Amino acid sequence: MKKEGHKSVFHRKGFVQLLWRLGFFGLFLIIEAYFIESRIKIPQKWWAAEFVMSTDFALSGILMAVGIFALLARNQLIHIKQQPKFNPAQFCAMFLINLLFAFFFTNLVKFMTVSQQSSLTLVLLWYVLGISMVASLFFAFFKVKDVVEFFNQPRTLVAGIIGVSFAFYYQLFKGFWHVLAYVVAKVVYFMLSLTYPNVTFSMNPDMTATIGTNAFNVIIAGACSGIDGVKLFLILFTFFLIIDWKAINPKKAVLLYFLGTVIMFTVNIIRVYLVLLIGNIVNPEFAMKGFHANIGWILFTFVFIIFEYLTYNWMRK
Repeated sequence: MKKEGHKSVFHRKGFVQLLWRLGFFGLFLIIEAYFIESRIKIPQKWWAAEFVMSTDFALSGILMAVGIFALLARNQLIHIKQQPKFNPAQFCAMFLINLLFAFFFTNLVKFMTVSQQSSLTLVLLWYVLGISMVASLFFAFFKVKDVVEFFNQPRTLVAGIIGVSFAFYYQLFKGFWHVLAYVVAKVVYFMLSLTYPNVTFSMNPDMTATIGTNAFNVIIAGACSGIDGVKLFLILFTFFLIIDWKAINPKKAVLLYFLGTVIMFTVNIIRVYLVLLIGNIVNPEFAMKGFHANIGWILFTFVFIIFEYLTYNWMRK
């Protein structure tokens, strides 16, 4: 008979049950999020409200906080006890009530004036509704007492602070996508001019840029600004720090955050340049459908591995 400590995590009934319930919770949360999706158009004067009401802001912060919390509480999660029997009637009631509130909120916004839609009260109401929907659905799967006891730990605060900080940093970076896209377009334009005589560059009304040659050109928009690469770096680098936090020098880690961001942005410039190069040398269709569709995540992942390998020993205390 195997000892409890050597038992596979997938042989622990409590942990397997937790995974199943979290999976269903996530599935129905996505369904609810579809109904609550905000269609509020906020004037420029309330750019701060628009900043925090972004879906990317909420999701990036939540995912980071959940990931860090799971790392900090991994031992307790693995040995978690089985939860009481699931109550379908309670779940259905919570789910339907949430959908009704979401339907009421989204339709209420339609009858508001622009000034009313831009009020801070509505922003706060949007977050209260979202939090209440998540909490009520979560408590349909797990007992309130057990949840409060499990999360009433310092690690919850740590994960929350890191999650919110990450969301603000990422959203702030993303908010300047048009500036980043312009920089990418200008640098790629210069690089392309070194090898091709008739390179074109033009700004579009939607703040994107068109760059290329007579044979092949591309539009530099948000997806080409380097934001995705930076996001991948921030998530992976933070997870590595949490896993080995006791051996990490915090000051060096902060420095590497900024250095890694710059490196990923530079790698994105090279990526866009390679797409244009392949489109002119090989084939435009292959450049966009084959090369462009895969080179991003391959290049970003490879560079992150090299970056971590070269800086890890230096970052340790």
